[in-house]
Amino acid sequence: LAHRSAAQADLAKAEAMTRAGHAFLAQAVEAAWAEANAGGERPVISLESRRDLRLAATHAMGQAADAVDLMQRAAGGSAVYRSHPLQRRFRDVHTATQHMMVGEATLELAGRLMFGLAADTSTL
Repeated sequence: LAHRSAAQADLAKAEAMTRAGHAFLAQAVEAAWAEANAGGERPVISLESRRDLRLAATHAMGQAADAVDLMQRAAGGSAVYRSHPLQRRFRDVHTATQHMMVGEATLELAGRLMFGLAADTSTL
């Protein structure tokens, strides 16, 4: 597998995807942390920062799932067996994408807020 050019390209794509997702999440966490630390005794994290945290987490989760999908396709049919290391990772990452904190609905909420529309922000 390592000698196939398509697998090499997919691995490089997967690496870039997960690093980009991680970088966005790290930036959002760092910004929210700085905001909280600047708040004195009663730290408040703005709606924008909370939105960005959720958006970054959702994006990172999606990128992780897409990266695992690339690797599973590259591995071929053997990746469907329980004995294959990717099988468990495939199930785990796709299970995690279903969590309400990183589900597709969080993108709608983030988009509504970016457009300046009213939204229920109780889940942020």
